Amino acid sequence: MIQTKEPILTPKPFKTIKLWKELVILVGFTLALFTAGQYIGKNFFWNQFSKTPLVEVQYQGALVKVKDTPNDPNSHIDLGWALYQKGQYNEALAEYKKATVLDDKNYRAYLNLGITYRQVEKKDIAITSFLKAIEINPKSYEAHYYLGLTYQSNGKFDQAIQELQTADQLNPGSSQIIFDIGQTKEKSGDIKGAKDEYNYALEYDPKFAKATAAINRLGGTK
Repeated sequence: MIQTKEPILTPKPFKTIKLWKELVILVGFTLALFTAGQYIGKNFFWNQFSKTPLVEVQYQGALVKVKDTPNDPNSHIDLGWALYQKGQYNEALAEYKKATVLDDKNYRAYLNLGITYRQVEKKDIAITSFLKAIEINPKSYEAHYYLGLTYQSNGKFDQAIQELQTADQLNPGSSQIIFDIGQTKEKSGDIKGAKDEYNYALEYDPKFAKATAAINRLGGTK
């Protein structure tokens, strides 16, 4: 019996030229789409955000919030803070005052009033504002801290140290507060006490350059 061989079927070769053409077209289309996206994003979207400072974004958001909730004291406080960041201190004060009219027990309004009055060198009014904030919230280390700094700048060193120490007790471990206690003692003439505070600040933050510089200025650690 004669065996016949099955015909050998060979696969047809791929049309490689056509495939490469399709790949080139696809890659070209993708690149064109990506380039167009980059151009549109840069000129119409991304670039717009980069041109707008964060403080301006916050200001615009605060304006909208006040418009939507004009009777909310916190809306006016947020707008006041945005104005403060922009350097518009008188406008900021006006917003904080509106907040106190809406809520005479709003701690943040009086704290921010004090901070802004300090900025415009109205220290006596700043002190009154901080005292009001402390009356509302006695455990606010921020109010005690800024009150202490204001007393310090007015030359009332004993009162300043007392307030700064209270701030340190309410917020322990702050090298900045401890440093400011040291500065107050130095200004009052208590050099040894100042060195002790600067060294104490370095225990919390060994890289605190201002404390190291102060110690060196006063002749070392001893």
